[in-house]
Amino acid sequence: MFFSVDFVRSGKLERFLDAHPNPRLNSAVEYYWAILLDLSGRKESALYRYERVKDNYEKMNYAPMAWSNMITIYFEDNKRSVVMEECEKFIEKYPGHPKVELCKKRINFIKHGY
Repeated sequence: MFFSVDFVRSGKLERFLDAHPNPRLNSAVEYYWAILLDLSGRKESALYRYERVKDNYEKMNYAPMAWSNMITIYFEDNKRSVVMEECEKFIEKYPGHPKVELCKKRINFIKHGY
């Protein structure tokens, strides 16, 4: 147990993933790692991890989900301008994704208060 925690904290896991590219596996590992960080309240670390998934694995199914989770963190932190900008980019990049409706609702909420 302690070995695995040290492996993550030391940055060795990230270096290992970077040195052994396997988008299908690595995107899942980093996405669920980000979720665990998010659930444990480590929002900045979760944002970093989600950003890596979004940027490094943009063709994988985890990329739009990671991006949507980033937008949720920004929304919860009341970063309205960031939410607006990221939602607009998300809608443009993934117009048919199920999370587009959530982005539209957030934009509407920010613009109109409902």
